[in-house]
Amino acid sequence: MAILAVAMPLAANAADLPPAPPSYKSPVMAPVPAYNWTGFYIGASVGGEWEKIDGNFTLGPGAWSVENSRGMWDAHIGAQYQWNSLVLGVEGNFVGLFKDNNAGTSSCGAGCAANAFMTANLVDNIWTIGGRLGWAFGPWMPYVSGGYANTRVDNSFFNTAGLFIESTRTRHDGAYIGGGFDWQVWNTPGGALVAGIEYRHYEFQSVSATPILFNGLANPVDNWAIKPHADTIEGRLSWLFNWGGPVVARY
Repeated sequence: MAILAVAMPLAANAADLPPAPPSYKSPVMAPVPAYNWTGFYIGASVGGEWEKIDGNFTLGPGAWSVENSRGMWDAHIGAQYQWNSLVLGVEGNFVGLFKDNNAGTSSCGAGCAANAFMTANLVDNIWTIGGRLGWAFGPWMPYVSGGYANTRVDNSFFNTAGLFIESTRTRHDGAYIGGGFDWQVWNTPGGALVAGIEYRHYEFQSVSATPILFNGLANPVDNWAIKPHADTIEGRLSWLFNWGGPVVARY
């Protein structure tokens, strides 16, 4: 009875206390896609191109060097695979050059009359296919690139009065090496929007050719050799299609 006498007032006091606050749990966050660089991608670029075309007569004295600069655009397609932080890929490019009739001029030295001159320029495009080796950390991926390249060159000879005499159009195999970085601007489960910048240096083989005169006949006496070089820097924008869905971040 004594116990009941003590317990009853305690129970009455407990009934007058405010209710205990509800128990809150932290919301469970859904996993979000991690940055994944594996996939197939397509894109386009815009930038600038600088070229230098060296030439010389193969049967006598006379040499020249012509420099041009102009805008360029690019369409590219590629695929890459990520192992941990290492990203290995392959990419093909079509590089279009603006103002394809823009040709620098140069005198041809001792082999020509004092005011005779040469013009030369890459015709209108460069084709490439090559590899990329990158190092991914989050949304960023610096990389190096290199591979095969191909282009054409127009080279023309004008006399002292500025009248056209003869010309050649040659195709040149070559190689490029470069580097840049990519940034995943927008990351989704199905892919990513990737922005970047890349620099490339191109070296092409020397090719000998027999010029064609203004009357359509070949002129073997003025046979010459042409060697082009080029550099490009471009801003890139690509869409990366992830293979097999996104990599899922773990908590």
